[in-house]
Amino acid sequence: MQADITALHTELGDGTAAAAIVRDLTADGTIGTNLPQYVESVRKGASERRFNRSREKFNQATDDETRLEKIEQMKAELLAKGSATTSTPTQD
Repeated sequence: MQADITALHTELGDGTAAAAIVRDLTADGTIGTNLPQYVESVRKGASERRFNRSREKFNQATDDETRLEKIEQMKAELLAKGSATTSTPTQD
């Protein structure tokens, strides 16, 4: 259980307001048996935020190098979630 709390704090960013709230909730036992589900939910949300940030930066990019970098970041997030394959899609 302590490992899950540590992972959650890492995901939220130690020293953030969200981490402080979680610390307060876990200290008095409010969050207990459902902590793994909370951790998974935070991880998914963080992944979505990273993907969306990369997509926004891609849309704002004016050079191909930045666009390729953002495509790689978005691909990495999708692969980490297991929702994409490493195969190259065919072009129409």
